Amino acid sequence: MEKYIKTNTIILVLILFTCIQGYGQTTSSPSDSTVRSKPRTDERVSFRPSTGLFDEEMNSLKKANDTLNIYIENQKKISIVSLNIRKLEEFGGYEKDIPDFLSLIDQLNLNFTEKAYKIRFNPVNQEFSIEENSQIRLKAFENNIFPVFKHEVIFVYRKQLLEISMFLGEWDEILVLEEADFTGMIKREAEQNDWFKRYSKTLFNKDIRIDENGLLKVITYTELEKTPTISFGFDVGVKFFAGQLPFNQDLSLIYRPRQIIKSVPLDFGFLLSWDMNQFISRTEENKYQVNEGSFLNLGAVFGEKERSFRVYYGRLITHSDQNFFEFNRNKIGVDILATSSLRINYEFFFGSGGSETVNSIGISFPIFDN
Repeated sequence: MEKYIKTNTIILVLILFTCIQGYGQTTSSPSDSTVRSKPRTDERVSFRPSTGLFDEEMNSLKKANDTLNIYIENQKKISIVSLNIRKLEEFGGYEKDIPDFLSLIDQLNLNFTEKAYKIRFNPVNQEFSIEENSQIRLKAFENNIFPVFKHEVIFVYRKQLLEISMFLGEWDEILVLEEADFTGMIKREAEQNDWFKRYSKTLFNKDIRIDENGLLKVITYTELEKTPTISFGFDVGVKFFAGQLPFNQDLSLIYRPRQIIKSVPLDFGFLLSWDMNQFISRTEENKYQVNEGSFLNLGAVFGEKERSFRVYYGRLITHSDQNFFEFNRNKIGVDILATSSLRINYEFFFGSGGSETVNSIGISFPIFDN
């Protein structure tokens, strides 16, 4: 163990330790300075569903819903990805596994001074995977240049479906991260802000940032946590209805709720729309006439905003004297947003009293979608 402490990185380690000490003295009260912000894409790790939840051969988590990053003076030092953030509630902490990890690493005689490594470690079965790290980040400080990221150490907890990554400038920083008790800090923040209950079924994506004075700030990535959204849209197009080609305009409102079930990674929302149909024909006097009929629609939307599927029920609410929908005042429709500029729809019109049903197919073009 002493060989790590003697590494010539005292200045950088002292800076890191000073920030952590400041945090310990200034964060006894709850942190209510939550900032809502878009994620910095160069610092986010993408975990998406694959086959199963855990890759036994690679000793890695395949699917994670929740992400928590810890920054010290704008440098990411800890990243936690989990299938469910609630697993941290009973988690004993990664800190207790660092001494055994270092004892085993000491037997490998790796050259941490001249080389950079990415090490994946399972504390339960004590299995390693080691590869050289091709990415190193440096920073100038007091006329000297120090690495702020050189080694990455990942602790994998199969039972909790949890991965904890430590980003080290020099190898000795892992000793500072062991003493910092970030697990305790996270649990205190979670209890004070009711994280474990609030995010038991919904997505969790936050950063904890600690400045040079030890002040703590929580950043919430609202886009990733699926906050409620309301969007408006306006489409224009044409349909084929009973041998007619009515022009169609559709004004829609979509509400997407916050509640996203973790086990079902499906975006959904509720649809309210008003679509207007104009039938253009000629009179006996060879003049054009327009007959209109409009429907109020209620339904659901599935999928992301850029590629969605909608299903809805519609009821005729207004019409001209010559009513093409007189015997078909109800409809059930589905449509698919094939591209951002093309929607394809199919509608089934029906009525009562033995009236015949009518099918319709059409295309429309989103003019406004916000």
